[in-house]
Amino acid sequence: MTAARRDAGRAGWVEDDNRLPTEAARLKLRLVNAVAETVLPLAMTLDFGPVADSVAVGSASPYASVEPTTGGGTDGVLSITTPALGSPLLTLSDQILRANGVYSVFLAGTRDAPLAVLRKDR
Repeated sequence: MTAARRDAGRAGWVEDDNRLPTEAARLKLRLVNAVAETVLPLAMTLDFGPVADSVAVGSASPYASVEPTTGGGTDGVLSITTPALGSPLLTLSDQILRANGVYSVFLAGTRDAPLAVLRKDR
């Protein structure tokens, strides 16, 4: 994975572990930080519960074991934050995350124009 600022590129190795969760009724979820032009760590919540914290640029959080979501209302809300901002950097609503799955949220782009991709790894 790479994350770059205008004046310098940066590459990082992200270890992958897409083994299924040990509990079939849960899922595994992580955050991959590839936001350019910032050195700020990121955090992620799912339905207001913490999933990842202090994820540096060019790295990934460990997988968290979380409950599945069905989307709709306040279910399936992924929020990505950084300490420097008073509001979320990005929020994805109505996300359906199924049990016994492995998911990654890749955050790229810039702080002013973030781009998120939610991927089912397995």
